[in-house]
Amino acid sequence: HAERLAHIDAGGRAARSERVVRLPTRTSAKSTVNSVPTTDKQWIAGRTVMITGATSGIGLATATALAARGARVVMVGRDPDRSEGARAEVAAASDSGQVAVLIADLASLASIRALASHFLDTYDRLDVLINDAGVFEQRRHLSADGLEMTLAVNLVAPFYLTSLLLDRLRASA
Repeated sequence: HAERLAHIDAGGRAARSERVVRLPTRTSAKSTVNSVPTTDKQWIAGRTVMITGATSGIGLATATALAARGARVVMVGRDPDRSEGARAEVAAASDSGQVAVLIADLASLASIRALASHFLDTYDRLDVLINDAGVFEQRRHLSADGLEMTLAVNLVAPFYLTSLLLDRLRASA
C-alpha cells in the first residue's frame, strides 16, 4: 500500500499531496521488530499513533516497533526526503502498509497549526501522541516566531501540538 505525503506550508495549507511509492530501504530496524513478543502486539493494534521526530533515533525505533505491532503510524518530520526514507524504512522493517508521513517545521507555530489541522481533517482518531522531536543548538538561533530555537522545538512545540490535538486524543480514549 502506498500512503500520501502531505506538504504543509507555513500559511497552514496543504501545499501539495502526492502518492508515495515504497522504495528499497535499509532494514536496520528489523532486529528490533523480530524481537517483539506476539502477546505485546495486541494492545496497540488498530490504534492511530502520531510521532514527532520519527526520522531517526528513538522516534524511528518507536515508529518501527509500533507499526510492527499493528498500529497506524503517522510520522512527523521536517525534511521531505529524509522523512520519506524513514517512512519507507519503517514500512519495510515492520511489514506494515499503515505508515504515513506529514511534513512540518516544529519551530514554526504556523506549521504546527497546519500540521494539527491537516491531521484532524485526515484522521478520525488519535490514540497516542508521542512528542519526540528535539534540537540542541550550540549557538543562539531564533525561530520564525522570535523564540529561541531550542525552547521553540523542545518545549513550545510539544505543548502547542498537544493542546491542538487534545480533544481528538480525549475522544479516541
